[in-house]
Amino acid sequence: MIRKVMLDGKVVTVDAVPLIEIESSTIAAIGYSAEKERLFVRFKSTPLEVWAYHRVPLEVWAAMQEAESKGKYFYARIKSRFTAEKIIEEQEPKPCST
Repeated sequence: MIRKVMLDGKVVTVDAVPLIEIESSTIAAIGYSAEKERLFVRFKSTPLEVWAYHRVPLEVWAAMQEAESKGKYFYARIKSRFTAEKIIEEQEPKPCST
């Protein structure tokens, strides 16, 4: 799976990590790349943005998946402990109506 995203003001093509929709009041979806140790989080408040958290161990990803409240786990154990980078997904152009 390939997708285009905006990084540092440039549109680039990257391998996409599938995001899993979850039940949470603040988080819309999460995904993980074991190869790169990256956790991807899409928040409900910013649906076109995905945040990539770097060097997140597999054990942390597994614990988040098992947590009763994924949002509470994320804010307590991940958000301030790992370096993050915002990824903005490129929108497909919409046809103009005349």
